[in-house]
Amino acid sequence: MKRVNTLYVLISSHYYLYHMKNFIFLFAILLISNFVQGQKKNQPGLTMSEMKDIKLAERKAAKEAIYTLSEGVLLVRLNFKNKEINYYEKHENTKAAERLKKEQAKHNVQIIKAFRDLYTFSPVYFFGMNDSESVLTGKFNDVTFYDDKALPSESIKLNSKDFLIAEFGMVERDTSNSEGATTSLSALVVRSNDFVQLRDPFPFYSAYTPFGKVKKRYRMPVLRLQRRLTDYYRSAGQ
Repeated sequence: MKRVNTLYVLISSHYYLYHMKNFIFLFAILLISNFVQGQKKNQPGLTMSEMKDIKLAERKAAKEAIYTLSEGVLLVRLNFKNKEINYYEKHENTKAAERLKKEQAKHNVQIIKAFRDLYTFSPVYFFGMNDSESVLTGKFNDVTFYDDKALPSESIKLNSKDFLIAEFGMVERDTSNSEGATTSLSALVVRSNDFVQLRDPFPFYSAYTPFGKVKKRYRMPVLRLQRRLTDYYRSAGQ
């Protein structure tokens, strides 16, 4: 009787795990599907002619963006979580501040490494969120760029005025401005030089899972972006 009960528990466990995997897979598919549908939803009140003009404008903007990147550089924005660290330091919680500094440094080093190893579409530079305003206004002499160890380097200077911006974050549902409502889709997102998220047909995002080992987390989305940019560049020239 004991062996029968044990066998029943094992079968039940396998049955539960099997269905949980299926549920997670279906949930992920549903999430991505809803996101895509939201991106493609037509604007209300527009005629067919107006919709056609919008599509043509989007294609033109996407082509201009891919050519800008191919001839320019990619600026990757890193999050050093300075606000949180400053909060801990203000309240004299130095242990929490140091722990967060080290943890975020690990993430930024791995992001940089992923780009160095896998991204070849254009030169790439790394800057911090604190310098976003300087990048937006084109004051690059005030921008601090970071080396492969995520340390500030005065020797790194931007050699191009043509650039796009990329960062790990959340995809915005409304791509008409840089403050659009976000979706629940974590991704490596590509933006224009004024921080506005790009849109189809430009390959403006590469989804990723913000969990698991830090050393592997950022590699696949960077590789996927590299491939999509290359493919789109080829198709845009045809």
